[in-house]
Amino acid sequence: MLKSAEQGYIPAQRGMAELYLSSITDLGGAIFPDYGDAERWLRLAASQDDADAQCWLGSGYERGWFGSTDYLEALKWLRKAAAQGLPDAQVGLAQMYESGEGVPESVAVAATWYRKAADHFPYVGGLPVGGVQEAAITLAYMYRNGRLPEDNVQAYMWFAIVGSSVVPPTDDDMKRVSRHMTKAQIAKAQHMAADWVNRHPRQLPSEGGDSAHSAAVGTLTPEP
Repeated sequence: MLKSAEQGYIPAQRGMAELYLSSITDLGGAIFPDYGDAERWLRLAASQDDADAQCWLGSGYERGWFGSTDYLEALKWLRKAAAQGLPDAQVGLAQMYESGEGVPESVAVAATWYRKAADHFPYVGGLPVGGVQEAAITLAYMYRNGRLPEDNVQAYMWFAIVGSSVVPPTDDDMKRVSRHMTKAQIAKAQHMAADWVNRHPRQLPSEGGDSAHSAAVGTLTPEP
């Protein structure tokens, strides 16, 4: 991988960075997370428009992996990856706006990025795409808990979307929201959820597989 990365192969450059970030073990058994080398390889790949590397780099600056937290660099790289449509990066931006990290706090802007992240195919080849389900879950709770203007129809819709992707399917959250809805509202939400699911079918694996960042980071479920 190193030989390939040194010859400029972008996936290998990103792969080298991920090895360093993953605290790889050498033959002597010593664990050595090397964030300096990880940053160097990520920058090489990110500067060549690799969205996964840009997302890793932005996440690293936001979390202080490379020595200190740098929200300006985090925003710079997450925005580049988000502009390329990477759901994980869109969720990362949403979280920064939601908490006011390096930007004016704005739930409305955060929700916009969560919606962009949620509006992707949630599964590719049977594997979850990082960021998509997290965004859908977060939107559902934001509508239900009043962080966004309370909208039980929207909350029900997103809970239905998330619940349909779970094996076995679950409807506990939908039932909780439905207690405060009319039959007409429930029917509308069910129709909206069914329409969304029909427009976002599971895709077959694309050539080259799922994105590296999505596979490595996965999805996180926020507390209700």
